[in-house]
Amino acid sequence: MSDLKPPYQSSSNGDLIIRTSEGIEYHVHKFLIANMSPIFADMLPIPQPVAGPEPTKPVVDVTEPMHIWSAILDLCYFQEAAFEDPSGTVETVQALLEAGKKYEMCAVTSRARRALLHPPFLACHPLSVYALACAYQLEDVARRAARETLSLPPVPPFVPGFELISVRTLCHLFDYRKACASAACDALSLARGRIQPWMQESGCWESVRFSCGDRNCPLLRARLDEKVHGIWKTKEYPQALVEYLERLCEKLNGEVRPSLATSPDLLMAFIGSATTACPKCAVKVAGSIVPFSTATECMIERCISGITLEFEPSL
Repeated sequence: MSDLKPPYQSSSNGDLIIRTSEGIEYHVHKFLIANMSPIFADMLPIPQPVAGPEPTKPVVDVTEPMHIWSAILDLCYFQEAAFEDPSGTVETVQALLEAGKKYEMCAVTSRARRALLHPPFLACHPLSVYALACAYQLEDVARRAARETLSLPPVPPFVPGFELISVRTLCHLFDYRKACASAACDALSLARGRIQPWMQESGCWESVRFSCGDRNCPLLRARLDEKVHGIWKTKEYPQALVEYLERLCEKLNGEVRPSLATSPDLLMAFIGSATTACPKCAVKVAGSIVPFSTATECMIERCISGITLEFEPSL
């Protein structure tokens, strides 16, 4: 079955020839291509200029290469069955978007949109997906791509697609990233020596305030205020916890990634600091930081989800 050629590759098929930029001829049915594209629907009734003997089929020369028209005609003939694997290069997807716009083929644009949102493609090319989405007015795709770019370094490289968007459109992405990082760090801040309400509400905060009960415990502690029955009270917490939150904020200013909260290096730094100072406290250390860091990861995700990208189409 896989050896069968698509019907448009057979000269006995169709009543129209589409000739690609390489000179490859595809034999298609007028009604199918006209049904997909109003541009072709308006163009096909016009008599075709000919030189020499009149061809048996009218010919339409197009500027796109054969692999783009193969994708278009596969969609035309096979519908969704031909696009179970919407993979491809950035350049291919861009060419499909341009063809969809040029010939007003909504089905082609939809196919390209699927390719942009294909998880492996999006994960590999988030900046290009953002640029193409802005260039071709795909707002939902742009927002998904912007979210994916948060795990990249703060200064992105020039990637395919950037030539299609304005500096202002790119600045919207930078502003979005900055707002996400700021919201996350604000939620982790122990400003004025007070813990955040969500930390108490998570149910994990109290477990982090462990103590071996020894008055001479050498574990360094920080004095922080927490609200108890509406009244602020000062309590002592491990200094390692303050350092954990500070280091996490530093990391978030580089990569705005919720999973940083549970990264092994931060957890081990916390555990190592506490257990080295007081072996008696070691029993409670690991059991306290793991649920707290998980709650912190969820909080960072909530902060990011609350930030909206300012979308501005570039074309």
